[in-house]
Amino acid sequence: MAVSILREEIDRTGVSTDRLCFEITETVAVANLRKAQNFMSTLKEKGCRFSLDDFGTGLSSFAYLKMFPVDKLKIDGSFVQDICKNDISRSMVTAIAEIARVMELETVAEYVEDESTLKAIREMGVNWTQGFHVGEPMRLSYVLGESTIVDEVDIAEVDTSMIAKLPA
Repeated sequence: MAVSILREEIDRTGVSTDRLCFEITETVAVANLRKAQNFMSTLKEKGCRFSLDDFGTGLSSFAYLKMFPVDKLKIDGSFVQDICKNDISRSMVTAIAEIARVMELETVAEYVEDESTLKAIREMGVNWTQGFHVGEPMRLSYVLGESTIVDEVDIAEVDTSMIAKLPA
């Protein structure tokens, strides 16, 4: 049902689907494997993109990663936040980044809270970062410069400054 509503809205609004990226948590995707695959495949046909959130924390294995048509992996902050102090976390983030690179997926490191973590993430080849070091969360109304609730959002106007693209 949700898929048909989304497809109708995409058709009705003419939104540029290559700018739509849906985040699905790893745990939810694995718990609802068939539904998640159908949902994602249907919207991928429309040109939408998908990000697998909290990667590495759920019940999945890398085998599940091959089943989902995702474009990005969001590396969970529980691994990222201590990569400068914990060799195991650092190795896990490096491995996830390398697998994503081979699969031609983008990566996002969550919980980048300081310069040393940002530097380590760059060295690992992670594409994007999120966290207080690169930008604090903001209300959508603030980002759009409005003080009221937004009914419809023009995606082209959304400021993405709190997500930092790392230089190659």
